[in-house]
Amino acid sequence: MSISSSDELHNKLQCDLNSAYAWTQDWLLSFNIEKCLVMHYGYKNKRYPIYINGCKLNTSDSERDLGVIFSDNLKWKNQTLSSASKTNCMLGIIKKSFVRFDAELLKSLYLSFVRPLLEFAIRVWAPYQKQDIIILEKVQRRATKLIPQISKLCYED
Repeated sequence: MSISSSDELHNKLQCDLNSAYAWTQDWLLSFNIEKCLVMHYGYKNKRYPIYINGCKLNTSDSERDLGVIFSDNLKWKNQTLSSASKTNCMLGIIKKSFVRFDAELLKSLYLSFVRPLLEFAIRVWAPYQKQDIIILEKVQRRATKLIPQISKLCYED
């Protein structure tokens, strides 16, 4: 096995895409080229243009797939912010929907509605940067502040 240059790899990828396009034409299928995107991972990656049927594909810095946001810099900041935003919205809905909270009610609501938003696909995008972890912990602190008995306590208590 030999290490190929990026030019050779680009040519092979382009050849494979041309073959796939020819196969779809043989079977009377079609690519929706407007929905096709190219994402270049890494900083040293040469950003070669990719074509299907002579049409240049658009490039993207980040893309959502199956609910997870992938970025070209391989960081999960956008996914973390999206997850925190959805969770904060859910906490706002819970806060406006109930007049009084007790610990059991909030625990039930948290486990049913909030925690699944925080843990969605966590195995894929497991936050490892301190700033991402801090963002998620702020959301969890906000949830604990909804209980009047413990709202004045420090998070560590």
